[in-house]
Amino acid sequence: MLDSEENNTTIASEDNNNHSEKYKELQTSDDIEKTLTNDELIGQCVLFFLAGYETSATTMSLCLNQIANHPEVQQKLYLESKKYFDEFKGVDYDELNSLKYLNAVIMETQRLFPAAFFLERAPNEDYELRGTGITIKKGHIVHIPT
Repeated sequence: MLDSEENNTTIASEDNNNHSEKYKELQTSDDIEKTLTNDELIGQCVLFFLAGYETSATTMSLCLNQIANHPEVQQKLYLESKKYFDEFKGVDYDELNSLKYLNAVIMETQRLFPAAFFLERAPNEDYELRGTGITIKKGHIVHIPT
């Protein structure tokens, strides 16, 4: 996609013009000290996709596994959901938020099996954090808590 944008070919997408114009501006802007390479940009896109999808899917799978292995929890969840959804007429946001036990089960699953403790990054060149006087040396690993 990035290569085709650089060659001014079209990609079938809504709002394509806005994204491609912004991308070109970022690549040619003198206001920005360094722009991302195509490989770095692709890596970030993959990370955002996997972090957004895989962590949710894994948490849901682990939660369902815990519910299956604890019948007493399963029963409490069933009774709570039956109370609010005796007849299926759709799920409303407020009703979903009122399921306190379900929320507790999800939070406990996240406590027992955290999706990520931190992200690691290493700069390709020395980088000074603006206004702090702190310089992160090239190749030094930085841990970012999640």
